[in-house]
Amino acid sequence: MGRGRMSIAGLLLLIIVFLFAEWTSGAPSRERYRYLSYAEINGGMKFLAARYSDIIRVYSANKEHNIPSPGLCRGDHTQKQTVPCEVQIAELGVRPIDRSRAQVIIIGSIHGDERLGAQIAFHLIKLLAVKYKQDPWIQRLLSTRRIVVVPMPNPSGYDRSMRYEEVEGELVDPNTDFPIDQSNPSNCMKSTTARIINELFQSSLFRIAVIFHSKKTPSIGYSWGSEGRCTEHAMNATDHPSWASGRSICTAGYDTPDELAMRLLAQHMSTFAGDFGGDSYKVGSLNDPELDSSFPTTMVDWAYAGSFTDNMTNCKPSTHGGYPLEYTTYNDVSNRCVSYSVETSRESSPAEKDLGEPRGLYARKESNGNGHIPRNLRLALMAIDVANPYIFFLNSPGAKVDLTRGGVLRLKWSIGGAFEVAETFIEFEIESTKEKFTTKVQSGGSMWAQNYGRDGYEKRFDVIQGINLMFSGSSSTKWAYSETIRILKYIPLEVQKTGSDMLVRAVAKVDYSWANVTEQTVMASNGSEVVVKSFGAESHLARSRADPHWLKRSLGYEVRGDEFIYSDVVRMRLPPKTLRNSLYGYVLELVLCALIVCFVPPLVLVMVWRKVPAANYVQRNMRRAMRTFSKKDIADEAARLREQKRTTSKVDVSRALLG
Repeated sequence: MGRGRMSIAGLLLLIIVFLFAEWTSGAPSRERYRYLSYAEINGGMKFLAARYSDIIRVYSANKEHNIPSPGLCRGDHTQKQTVPCEVQIAELGVRPIDRSRAQVIIIGSIHGDERLGAQIAFHLIKLLAVKYKQDPWIQRLLSTRRIVVVPMPNPSGYDRSMRYEEVEGELVDPNTDFPIDQSNPSNCMKSTTARIINELFQSSLFRIAVIFHSKKTPSIGYSWGSEGRCTEHAMNATDHPSWASGRSICTAGYDTPDELAMRLLAQHMSTFAGDFGGDSYKVGSLNDPELDSSFPTTMVDWAYAGSFTDNMTNCKPSTHGGYPLEYTTYNDVSNRCVSYSVETSRESSPAEKDLGEPRGLYARKESNGNGHIPRNLRLALMAIDVANPYIFFLNSPGAKVDLTRGGVLRLKWSIGGAFEVAETFIEFEIESTKEKFTTKVQSGGSMWAQNYGRDGYEKRFDVIQGINLMFSGSSSTKWAYSETIRILKYIPLEVQKTGSDMLVRAVAKVDYSWANVTEQTVMASNGSEVVVKSFGAESHLARSRADPHWLKRSLGYEVRGDEFIYSDVVRMRLPPKTLRNSLYGYVLELVLCALIVCFVPPLVLVMVWRKVPAANYVQRNMRRAMRTFSKKDIADEAARLREQKRTTSKVDVSRALLG
């Protein structure tokens, strides 16, 4: 009997296990990131370009710029290096791309053995393409930016997992192959990697560059990397660990003219990226010994300062048939890009299990899909967003002012692509008379320095799960700005009678301090005092936010500065103020007043009656008296009824006897 019961239990257990196995086999498995080969990345880029041709263009940089291939790479389904290596470039943005759009460049594995960078860059392309029609934030970025992504600028090195590019038998480090701080003109632009990046900068106007590396303490480094930029050349501190590597290090002075902009953006990128494996990104200049940077001069300095520094060289390499001298002669436009070297991991190629999952884009915990790739996608998205500030309404003002409510208009707006809001307000213009008026000036932070998830794009941040997106000093400011205004107060009577269209827009001054502005009062020729502003910053990113005279053009692209940013204009109709509209307003106000007069005093009395201690005492005594009176009254009434009944019975008997 017992053995039979055991057999039935075992059979039931087997059935349960079988059903569970069937259920799990039919359930979709979660996608995890993995390392992709040279052929897979290039093939994936071409596939995305064909499928999303309205927002992606992919092309061969070698063919576009007439640069030779660095060697042979593995093709599809082969382990042999049989096809010429190519550098594929992805240009993203809603077509046609306006020539004044803010431009950003993201560079993957410039060192071939640091394979994580290529994965981040490729999946950034994929993310932007796939999410374009689903996420309004990404839609905005692709509609207002030109984004250039280079997953494998060193394709032969990546295909071989080799750090350097092999150039005619010589191993060249592409990261230091740029014409800054070079004493020998033949020692720069030897690699095809450096030449392709140089061509991209010469034909663009990038505001922000992010270059991914690894094998170091996770950090976000910016200029200066050059040892020549130390204060009073305070170098060679023999008591510092970096001395053992033979590197000359700075012990004092790391500042660039754009130090504030570089530092703030790096800090925000570090916070938005979050940590992984206990490591959050350190932030600092590349010549800061705390960042453990191995190279005093990199492409970061060249990308940032090539157009204004005095330590540039015209390169004369002999490799690959030479390189024209004029290609390293820079104007004052091309190289003013705030650039970052991001050390993503302590390992050159972290384990695949640590790469993360696509679902972890806005997650902090590894169990929710976070990993090296998701956190660096967040970092890259912030860099793209901050390339240009913008301001937008969170609620639509509507097409027509409702005069029946007295012309009351409630507006709410927010600011992106920036951190500090020095001024913001709403500007109105009466189209028929060209008269303008504004609301009061407010200040505070942007959507990046406020409570995330409440800026109109909730889906982007609703699964962040604990990433701290607040910065000290901003917690007391509002996540968005709001204003309630009675329009008729500002409208002339003649316009109220005839009606008119009104143009409404939000205005803001943002990140003004980035430009390193100094003001000086001078006497003009007519004897009046004039305030003259001078700008210390040199980057397109900083000057475009503060300097209205900043205008740089190159090959049809331009960067134009302005002290203020403006939202899209909303056109509203102010209808004529008729007697009917006025009566509606008056009636509404009278009804409201009547309700207040009729109901407020009784409510106040009731509240006083219920809350005042003396009133409570009176209420208790009255209730007790009522209870006592009720009992006595009931007893007397019962006795009276009984007496009446007896009297009635006697009268009836007497009548019967007499009758």
